[in-house]
Amino acid sequence: MKDKEFQKIDAMLQEKYPILKRPHFDERYHKFNDEYTIYQNWGFEGLSVVWLKQLIEPMMEEIYKCYERHGETPKLIVEQVKEKWATLKFYYSLDEDHRQAIHGIDAIGGAGIRLYPNGEDDSLANEIAAIVRKYESKSREVCIYCGKKGEIRPLRWRLTLCDDCYNKRLEQMNQKK
Repeated sequence: MKDKEFQKIDAMLQEKYPILKRPHFDERYHKFNDEYTIYQNWGFEGLSVVWLKQLIEPMMEEIYKCYERHGETPKLIVEQVKEKWATLKFYYSLDEDHRQAIHGIDAIGGAGIRLYPNGEDDSLANEIAAIVRKYESKSREVCIYCGKKGEIRPLRWRLTLCDDCYNKRLEQMNQKK
């Protein structure tokens, strides 16, 4: 279960940026609903409060400003938002007519194949893709726990951590041995 601060920021982001709006499910563990995207079913997967504040919120602000510059109403569909291989993964479609079934093949360390919508150089599609790439890349340097400058650390589960959080994590692991 997500903590209260996470829930508060998540709710604020959904209110401020309607493309992040998700249905409310009454039960704690609901059955996956095929009518919704993975994001609408599960929300932010594996993200921290820090990443919501330092990555998701400014990324959404830039995306909304991009739509505004193009004189369009935001209609991007958020397909899935998660942490994978220590980096942010933000999968989306531009609208109902351009739904993408596969968005990328992700590999360890953030490498992989990413699929973005096609468009002209200064098109809305290309500008949004550049914004998403920027924040996915930035996530490799933002400690998931405290937000300080970090790097991907080779633990059992790869995480982007600053030196302090990494050393704390190593101490915890050594105490469990």
